[in-house]
Amino acid sequence: MTAVIAPASRRGVVLGAPAFVYALAGALSPWTVGRVVDAADSVAAGYRDAFLLTSALLAVTGLLALCLPRPERDAPRLAKSRDH
Repeated sequence: MTAVIAPASRRGVVLGAPAFVYALAGALSPWTVGRVVDAADSVAAGYRDAFLLTSALLAVTGLLALCLPRPERDAPRLAKSRDH
């Protein structure tokens, strides 16, 4: 999909942005889960809530990934922005 949407000159940025998000998630998730577990009535309830939060985030981002990228729309726009 990346090769279809992004021109060759921008592929590094397109591939680097998700890598940054993955690294950020890896740094923030232990802190977030710890806060959710600490705020819950019990450890089991905290982990359940953290799991549900993770599931909700995954569902929302999955839907966005299905709905937002449209290569036929995005490729010409990205090619034009390269010229500026």
